[in-house]
Amino acid sequence: QPHARRAAPLRRGRALRAARIAGYSRPGRQGWEDLRRKARGNWGEVSAFLGGPDGARRERLVRTLTDKDLRDAAAGTLEDHFAHLPPRRADVPEEVYWAYAACPRIGLERLTPWRGALAGWLEGRTGGPSRLRRELGELLSAPGEDYAPLWLPPCAALKAGACDEKSRALLLTALLRAQGIPARLRPLDGAPEYWENGGFRPVEPEPAAVLRLTCPAGEMPRQGVDWGLSRQTAEGWQTLAPEGAWRDGALRLAVPAGRYRVVTTVRLPGGDQLAARREVVLPPGAERTVPLRLRTLAASDLLTAQALPAVPARTADGAAIPDLFRMGRGPVLALWLEAGDEPSEHLLGELAERRDGLAALGVELLLLPRGRESAGRAPGRLDGARALTIDWAYDLEAVARCLGRDPDSPPLAVLCDGAGTALYSDSGYRVGSAELLLRAAGAALPGRKGPPAGPPGHSENTP
Repeated sequence: QPHARRAAPLRRGRALRAARIAGYSRPGRQGWEDLRRKARGNWGEVSAFLGGPDGARRERLVRTLTDKDLRDAAAGTLEDHFAHLPPRRADVPEEVYWAYAACPRIGLERLTPWRGALAGWLEGRTGGPSRLRRELGELLSAPGEDYAPLWLPPCAALKAGACDEKSRALLLTALLRAQGIPARLRPLDGAPEYWENGGFRPVEPEPAAVLRLTCPAGEMPRQGVDWGLSRQTAEGWQTLAPEGAWRDGALRLAVPAGRYRVVTTVRLPGGDQLAARREVVLPPGAERTVPLRLRTLAASDLLTAQALPAVPARTADGAAIPDLFRMGRGPVLALWLEAGDEPSEHLLGELAERRDGLAALGVELLLLPRGRESAGRAPGRLDGARALTIDWAYDLEAVARCLGRDPDSPPLAVLCDGAGTALYSDSGYRVGSAELLLRAAGAALPGRKGPPAGPPGHSENTP
């Protein structure tokens, strides 16, 4: 069958990739096996650096790198940083020194051997972070044209004599690290910070304020998905990446004074979004509270109409089903489940509590667990549900990609009309996922007798 012909090379490719990655991990020096696995094909470069003198400090430097940097870093680059490591100051904790003074990685720039060159450039120069910032402001002009996502490595910015603001901040951070001063780009907005008196402070002093975001009790809005924050600057609105934890329905953020924009969004299955925006001005020293309000919608807004690919399956007794989405027996709810995985178990538990609602709507429940052994155990508490065997990984990815869902976040739920058209889909699990499925089914099948849809609520990305 065409399906089998497509699936076979994918399975073979996955097996070859897994075997190749496993081949990078071979018995070696004890304590380096995790580095060997992460470095993969770049292990020759990393091991060449680790094999030099003063091995303990070399390993400590290597362990400051991300997994991707381990797969990219050249031995010569690491040697440059190691050979010019500044001494640790007595007032700097060792963890802070290695993470923010010794580490070659600063932002999203390409790793380069900048430490030796910058140490030479700094010879004869005196003054602290503020003076360095002023000197760079006089030395570097703004580029006539630039590619906004591009990060110039530190030495490239100096050589060019021009760079944008983020590359200037990166260069200043590198110069401070070359001096032995722990420095970083502030997670909130990328402004350069340096370590002093037990904490990080901005190189350019600025008045501060507090923005307090609130949400309904029990909800946990996801930054970057359900809501976003930006600040007005001379160049326009800058998207921020606030850090912090929600406590008792509130998130307290220490931010520079200024004008801020809070945007919330509810993404619909078809790709549309319902957005809400609010702006707030924070004077120096002020504290303002902004409730996060996600727009409400009707259950019918959750629905879509997307053609599904054919998914052949087999029943527990081995009978072949050419296409589980086109069986001609009425609407079906197909669930890709990772047996024993907490999100899948939670969804099964919620559906078990609402099984009568789906039955009243005449929806057949099809469980598609990973692996043949799981198929027999999957129905569990869901009386009347059928467990089918499929090419789990291939079909999950094919269907998820078709519907714009994440194939790496099972469970995947697909409500289908029984004739090959998806009416609703969702991936992953959040509290209330089963209730949302039930509401979508009630809206999609208005001619069938089922439970009331209930009041409008948030979309599938609501916490």
